[in-house]
Amino acid sequence: MENKSLKSGHCPVCGGNNVFTNKGLTKQGERTIIPVTSFRQVFTDIYMCLSCGYIQEFTEDKYLKDEKTMTKLKEKWKRII
Repeated sequence: MENKSLKSGHCPVCGGNNVFTNKGLTKQGERTIIPVTSFRQVFTDIYMCLSCGYIQEFTEDKYLKDEKTMTKLKEKWKRII
């Protein structure tokens, strides 16, 4: 199966490889923080193709493994069926 994610370093929109990320860097700005509760938040890694401007965001892996955070998120958000 072909990887259609900017995480691969190739853009699925334009086919370019001019992809950059904030993964592993200090997170800044509202776009990188998803509030789950008043005391719990999730940070995102953003990938951007600088050739066409396409952006993808992914939750940092450590939050996907945090059961309390994922339970709270499931309680607050609607599931797409």
